[in-house]
Amino acid sequence: KQWYQRRVRGYNWSYNSTSKAFQMSNTTTTCKRLKATALVCNMPNGTATTANYKRTSGCGNCTAADTHCEACTKDSCNKSSALRLAVVFVPLLALLVHLF
Repeated sequence: KQWYQRRVRGYNWSYNSTSKAFQMSNTTTTCKRLKATALVCNMPNGTATTANYKRTSGCGNCTAADTHCEACTKDSCNKSSALRLAVVFVPLLALLVHLF
């Protein structure tokens, strides 16, 4: 099997029993994939619990039976929704502050 050598990163997720929610790791995992395989990362969705989300890395696709998993198809795309919103709104907020 030939492995594609391009570095593909996926964030790992772990369950925090204090906050009772999954938390994204600060570091990324290097994902290996076959040359002809599409790039796919995964993360727990809003309904995920320790009973129904068992993935140990953010690499790879969700299975059809895994309804508590969300997949995406870009490098490092499995960031938390809060981070995705911050990336969108922080520049917008800076623009508004600068205009007024």
